[in-house]
Amino acid sequence: MREAKPSRGTKIELPRSDSNIKYFGTGGRKHAGPEMILCGLFHVATRSLWSFAHDVAKGSERALFALMLPCLPKNSLVLADAGFVGWNTMTALIDAGQHFVIRAGANVKLLRELGHVKEHDGIVYLWPARQQKKELPPIVLRRVMVCDGKGRQMCLLTNVLNEERLSDQQIIELYKMRWHVEVSYRWLKESLHGRKMKSTSAQNARLEMDWTLMSLWTLTLISLAEGVPGKDLSIAQTLRIVRVAMTHRRIRNGQRLTAQLRRARRDCYTRQSDKSKRHWPRKGRIYRCGMPVARLANTQEIRQFQGILCDLA
Repeated sequence: MREAKPSRGTKIELPRSDSNIKYFGTGGRKHAGPEMILCGLFHVATRSLWSFAHDVAKGSERALFALMLPCLPKNSLVLADAGFVGWNTMTALIDAGQHFVIRAGANVKLLRELGHVKEHDGIVYLWPARQQKKELPPIVLRRVMVCDGKGRQMCLLTNVLNEERLSDQQIIELYKMRWHVEVSYRWLKESLHGRKMKSTSAQNARLEMDWTLMSLWTLTLISLAEGVPGKDLSIAQTLRIVRVAMTHRRIRNGQRLTAQLRRARRDCYTRQSDKSKRHWPRKGRIYRCGMPVARLANTQEIRQFQGILCDLA
């Protein structure tokens, strides 16, 4: 199994021009300006950008992920949040020969004890009513229950059924690394000032987004090439060093460029203060994704499943 690649989407603001409003549209909020939805795949160990796709404000993250799916190497492990859970996404990953660990929320309905020949504790089934009517077989999954640092419980679903190949503890540790995606988007929006594009033309805004992401990818590779581990990357410091070198200024303290890049690492300190906002605007409403319901399969569902297994045999 190859390295994990977390997937997530975010919104990018755009200037209020006629071209951007006509092409990208708005997210539906009152007095909202034009926006672009961006979805990216990141290599979990190095935090480097693997692939990306963007669409209009009301575009679908799952549709963008489907566009990036062919670029994944075979036998990869995809980490994703609750926004990517669903029959179509999981089926596409399985058909492509990929593995996944996806968080499930309260909107997901699971079945237990459907009668799989290799069923054991933790095995659940995703079998929506629409797929049952089409006589499609259910997706067999393994459920892993996790508690975060604040004592909140969450549910992770994976298609790796063999615990010897991927243990529960490994799943927990890998999903913790999905936070690297949030850090990468912070680099994009803060260090590279990509929170809002500057182009008033829709075509130029797309190109501006592409080149901003290429800049993030290039800076990450520059640091990795100098031996900086992915967990210690500092895009802000790397960008500052590269900008100085591009202006042909004198090298600080007589150090070579490679030596400066090797020292460009994040600050390792323990935060002492609270990160919550104290001044206006206050923190927005937080939506909890909840826990999925896993009920026992009824007799009719068990018979239907056994019939499908006989047809597939």
